Amino acid sequence: MSDSAALFADGAVESAAADAGIGPDRLRTLLETHQQGMRDLPGVDGLVYEWRTSLRDDPLVFADEAAYYLALPRRIWRQFADHHDMTDDEFEGVLSVHNDVARRAVADRDDADGGPVTLDDGHAMVLLKE
Repeated sequence: MSDSAALFADGAVESAAADAGIGPDRLRTLLETHQQGMRDLPGVDGLVYEWRTSLRDDPLVFADEAAYYLALPRRIWRQFADHHDMTDDEFEGVLSVHNDVARRAVADRDDADGGPVTLDDGHAMVLLKE
C-alpha cells in the first residue's frame, strides 16, 4: 500500500467517488497521481515553501510528521486538475477526499491541542511529506 493510499484509505474515497459518480479505483489513482506529481515538481517541501511565500494568505494550516495540511485557493487546485486532465467530476471527487481527510486531521488536532484550527479560507490539500 502506498503512503497516499494509507492516508486516503478509509471511507472518504468510496463516499467521494459515489458522490462524484466515478469509480473508487479511478479516484484512488487520481489521488496517487496527484501526490506523485507534487513530489516530481520542485518537491512537496519546495511547493509548500513557495505557496507560503507567494500567496497573500499563508495556506499552511498545520503539519504533522506525515503531511502538510493546506487551505489553497481553488485556482491552485485547478492547475493540477488541468495538468492531469481530470474531468469536473473527478476534480470534485479529489477535492472532496482531501477536504474530508484534512477536516478529520484538524478535528483530531483540536482535540489533542485544544486550539482551534480552520480550513475555512480555502480548499484543503493534504500533501505527504517527502
